[in-house]
Amino acid sequence: MTDHSTTPIPQEPIPEDPDSSSQREESAASAQERAKASELKGPSGSQKAAYTLFSRETRTGRFFRGLLRILALIVGLTALGALAVYILLYRPVDQQLRETRLQATQTAGQLEQAQQDLVRAQQSVNDSQTQEQDAQSRLDLELTRIGVLRMANTVTMARLALAKNDKAAAAAALGDAQAQLKKIQPQLEKLDPTQVSTLQALFTLSKTDLDRDFKLANQDLDRLMSELERLDQNLK
Repeated sequence: MTDHSTTPIPQEPIPEDPDSSSQREESAASAQERAKASELKGPSGSQKAAYTLFSRETRTGRFFRGLLRILALIVGLTALGALAVYILLYRPVDQQLRETRLQATQTAGQLEQAQQDLVRAQQSVNDSQTQEQDAQSRLDLELTRIGVLRMANTVTMARLALAKNDKAAAAAALGDAQAQLKKIQPQLEKLDPTQVSTLQALFTLSKTDLDRDFKLANQDLDRLMSELERLDQNLK
């Protein structure tokens, strides 16, 4: 009996297409070239500018790096110089200026106080002068009154002498009274010049009447005494 079991038939490999294999090789070579191109491609944009300006590997970078160091040194020295100027010059001058302003303020206060003291002292001097003038005026007034009282006393002596018919004594008393009038005449003229003229006229009239008529002379002495009493009342 014949075995009709099926025996697998070996398959022959399909021959590879030469064109497809060459395409794959070309694609792989293109990918490798792009990768190499990508690796060889340098930085772009700002990175490229920064690299050019600051890299040690470029001439421009080395120049700018040195320039930056110089600028940093200049800025640092300038800052140190400014700090030194502030410490050595500005601060002492500022402190001195503050002290000067403080002294000026204190001096202004002292000057104002001195002016106030001067005003008070001047007022005190004025008050003292006023008091002195008042005291001198009162003294002059009292001396004038004393002179008037002396005249009145002398006129009384003349009246007593006239009552005794002693013409010489009466005339001497009238002369003394008239001399006393001359002593206080400047003070009396300040008070009442007319009063001085009246007293002088009565003295002259009394002397004249004393030579002619005792009765008229006695009347003249009465009038003179009345004027002196009135003057004494005005001086009180």
